[in-house]
Order: sequence, then C-alpha cells, then structure tokens
Amino acid sequence: MLELKLEHDEKELTAILSLLQVKGLGPVKFRSIYEKFHSFSRVFDLPSYEIAERLAFPKKIVEGIFPQRENVGSLEQMAKDQLVKARNLNAHLVTYADREYPPNLYNSNHCVPLIYALGDLSILKSEKCCAVVGTRKPTKWTQQEVKSAVKKLVDDGFTIVSGLAMGIDRIAHLTTIDNNGKTIAVVGCGVDFPYPRQNIDIRNKIIENGVIISEYPFGTKVLVFGLKKRNKIIVGLSKYVLITQTSQKGGTMNAYRAALEQKKTVGIFYPPSNLVKHFNGNLKILKEKKVPVLKFTSGDRVDFSREDYAQRFLV
Repeated sequence: MLELKLEHDEKELTAILSLLQVKGLGPVKFRSIYEKFHSFSRVFDLPSYEIAERLAFPKKIVEGIFPQRENVGSLEQMAKDQLVKARNLNAHLVTYADREYPPNLYNSNHCVPLIYALGDLSILKSEKCCAVVGTRKPTKWTQQEVKSAVKKLVDDGFTIVSGLAMGIDRIAHLTTIDNNGKTIAVVGCGVDFPYPRQNIDIRNKIIENGVIISEYPFGTKVLVFGLKKRNKIIVGLSKYVLITQTSQKGGTMNAYRAALEQKKTVGIFYPPSNLVKHFNGNLKILKEKKVPVLKFTSGDRVDFSREDYAQRFLV
C-alpha cells in the first residue's frame, strides 16, 4: 500500500496521475509500462526513442508522454492531497506494485493503474469472484431468485462483486453480508462520496465487511460516464458474470458488453413466461449467442463450476 511517509511512492503516484493525462494511454498500455520498467516515474527519465523502442507504442502516445514530464510538478500537490485523504479516511491507494491489486483485474483489459479503496483490502486478492448485476427495479421474482443465487454462490466460496446501486446491486451486497460472505462494491465516484444516498446503510456495512473501490480520486462526485465505466471494473474483477434482469437499454448491458470484450462466461436468468416482457435484455443476449451463456431458470440452479456445459444452454 502507498504510505505518505514513503517518498518513492509519492513520486510513483505523481507519475501515474501525470500519465493518466496522456490521450490514448489506456489500462493495457499502463500494464505494458509496468511490466517493462516496474516503475512509472522511470518513464520520465528515459529519452523518447528508448520508450518507443521498448514499448512499441504509437508515435502519438510517445509524443504525448513528454509534455507530461514538464507537468509532473503540477500534480505533485494532488498526489500529496490524495495520500493525506487516504490517511484521514483510513482508506488506501492500490497500484500494480501492491500485493492487494486484484489478480483478475490485472489480467483483464481494464487493468486501471490506480485503485482507491475503502474497507478490507484482503478481499481484493480473491480470484473466485462472480459479478451480480441487473436492473434498479427488479420484479419480485427476480428479487427472490437473486437472494437464492447469491446465497448459493457465497456457499460455493465466491466473492460477490456489484455496483452499490439500488435494486439488484443492493440485494446482492446485503445477501452476501447476511450470509457471512465477501463482497466488493465498485462505484462511479470517489469511495468517500455517499451515492446513492438511499444506500448509506449498506455502504457502511460493506466498509465493515467488504471493500468499496473506484478508479476515481477521493472527493469525486458522481459521474454519468463513471457509472457506465465502472461496469468494466466489475467484470474485470470477476471470473463469471451473472446478469439477473435487464432491458435492452438498461445500464446492465454495459456489463454484458464488457463481458464480451473480456471474454468472460455469462450466466443469465430466464424468467417464467408471464414475466418475459421485463427481461428483453436477457433475451437479446441469449439470442445473440456472442459468448457462452448459462441459462438459469431459478437462483438455486446457478452453478458456474463447469463452464464446458455452457454451450448446452445456448438458445
């Protein structure tokens, strides 16, 4: 973990914040820098030709790195401020160099170089994670089946990952905690920003029994694109993705698209015939057949233990 007293870590944090300003330098390229140099600050000590040779980045990205060399100083105060806030909040900043950096996320295409975390960091090391996502307005059938599914997943040793929203997310987190399981909440704002306010009670429970994480600095208010983007981290953290209920235009479809990009196995709730109209997003996913999909007709049937049977449930 980054500690304020360590000058090297402050320097690394400043370098990360600086490089995040470079257009086109996404998570996968950040990981390439780390795997080549095991340091981000070192990049600013190298000539452009060496960066180009060793990283094979497009010319525009290499050219974008060098102006940041001059701007590093302007982000030093931000780095110091974030480290002070982390200490005051009893929170943490987690980078690739930390043993707590989530292994599944590191191996995904959304391996963000810096995570802000509040709660039990040890949970981030879990590899056996399942994302549970869905609408903010689930049917009563969905609510009951999600509780059943989450309990079964927890009993099977899964860490439950969701987005701390109302509806399915809330049910997933609470059911996990009620069954003494481990849960990770990914938010599209700073981990210290209480959103949504209706979930302050569960937020406090997660801080005590799980961990809340974000790719956004402490103090960041809710961002519309942040709420969409957090789905990539939810999926990246997880080995499997359970889509409970969604419309074709629902935000949960962002998680589905992230699962496509990251080649994750997807589980889908298939409802009783009288409820099908509320699940047109689920039906669209099943119809597209773009990824192996496990079709579950009830929560107690949710089982990801044998991925090889996924194809038999394709419709």
